[in-house]
Amino acid sequence: MKVLVPNNLNVPELIEELNLSNRRQKYVKEKIYHLISRVVATHKNIKKFDKNGYTGLCSKELNMILNRDYKLILDLLKDKNVIELDLNYLKGVRCNKIKLNDQYQKKDKVLKTIRREHKTAPSKNQLLDSYFNHNLEIQKRVQESCKTHI
Repeated sequence: MKVLVPNNLNVPELIEELNLSNRRQKYVKEKIYHLISRVVATHKNIKKFDKNGYTGLCSKELNMILNRDYKLILDLLKDKNVIELDLNYLKGVRCNKIKLNDQYQKKDKVLKTIRREHKTAPSKNQLLDSYFNHNLEIQKRVQESCKTHI
């Protein structure tokens, strides 16, 4: 998957001080690139940003991107002044709003390739799915009565 990130964002340098194993560093780096690509304003997603430059990312979506490194990555990016979080977040009411700091937002962007694909949750049964199945048939006499009324 290709993602767009600021060219002045040095992710390997950011995660260097975390003392992670090589394998974990790779995954954390890809997760950071994925998250940053979601908060970079482009011509395609500019309508998702509010007037202050924040974009909404609900915790469910953040968790899909960051998984078990959720707190580690968000804290790191906040501490290094890469992102800002809106203080109006209310659990279960209002989503997180994240903004990429101007020093990164207003720079040229580069494409990075990450191996991580965005996972989608399996579809859940709809309310009436348990009452109907794929073998639903219309009886012949109903079909004939419908034709006479048309």
